[in-house]
Amino acid sequence: MKPRFPLHRSRYGLLLGALVLLGLYSLLAASCGPTFKDEDRSIVDKPTVISVTLDPAEPSPGDTVTARFLMMDQYGRMEPEFQLWFRQGGSDSVQYGATGDTFAMLDPSADPQDFLDLLGLNDLTEARLGLFSSFTFQLADEEAYNFNESGLTSESLFIAIPLLPVELDLTQLAGDFLDDPDEAMQTLGPALAGLGESLEGRQALKVLRTLPVSIRETKNKNPRITAISVKPRRDSTDKTPLIFASPENPDNTEARQNPFVYTLGETYEGVAKDEGRVYFEVEIEDEAENQDEELRFQWFTTPGGGSFLNRQERIQRFGVPLVGIDGPLSDNPRLDPALIPIVVVVRDVQAGDGNNLGQTWAEFYLRVQR
Repeated sequence: MKPRFPLHRSRYGLLLGALVLLGLYSLLAASCGPTFKDEDRSIVDKPTVISVTLDPAEPSPGDTVTARFLMMDQYGRMEPEFQLWFRQGGSDSVQYGATGDTFAMLDPSADPQDFLDLLGLNDLTEARLGLFSSFTFQLADEEAYNFNESGLTSESLFIAIPLLPVELDLTQLAGDFLDDPDEAMQTLGPALAGLGESLEGRQALKVLRTLPVSIRETKNKNPRITAISVKPRRDSTDKTPLIFASPENPDNTEARQNPFVYTLGETYEGVAKDEGRVYFEVEIEDEAENQDEELRFQWFTTPGGGSFLNRQERIQRFGVPLVGIDGPLSDNPRLDPALIPIVVVVRDVQAGDGNNLGQTWAEFYLRVQR
């Protein structure tokens, strides 16, 4: 396939090079798994993407889709300074593969408007690249896809997240693209070059997410977490509701400010708190019509923040660290050792269709004090 525009060196050379690197390294994304400190894969030790949600979970041709990711490190949930989404699949006329030759279909030096089109700022059906923590795009019409006998096909979403510092105001950049695409390209170029260097030096996360596209009448849907509560025993009916963040309301400020407070030396519904255990319970509203679905639960926390008895269960026993701290030791909640972040990821899988995952998550907090 020949390039749409002739390639030549320009101030956008770093940009195109970074995109080529992204394509090459995205091929390795599936083999780069999360990093955990424990055998149960629940204690996050390093920067890790633990969930990528799609809304809707099983879209139809022409649907508008929003993809989001949730990332944690050894201090809890983190917001990367920069990320780049790359969408592959759909209509042959707009498909960009993961090799240098197909990236060469777009030469940014020819017309910055073409890169603006790839970001979907003019038309969501053209969106192939995303710069923000969420990525919204519109699928092509049905004629652009080849469906199997079950009425399914798929696209692929790649996410590249540099772990090296990137200085970039994404909010300002979005406005710049609408006002002056040429100026915005000059601003974005160094950030993408930095992403390329991070990928080349293996200092970046690479994540692959399959996006199912469906013409089936019965579709998989995302489960929805309606409540998180804490209780002293597994069979206890006395539950304390917790405030949590979720894909529908990702701002975790209120959840951090209103943790469940675990005071050592007191009792909790008759259970001495120095025994070091509580139970968290998830309540789910699963809108999927297929009754053969199976919900799967995975629980996450940080090193030193406690441990889970069985990470697969809806009611989860949590071993609280018996080290009380009087008050926060840092104004940054991520660095407060007494504030323990806990995340549960819930997935539903249609029987016999393991690649078609609906999923959601909840993030909440526990504070241990004397």
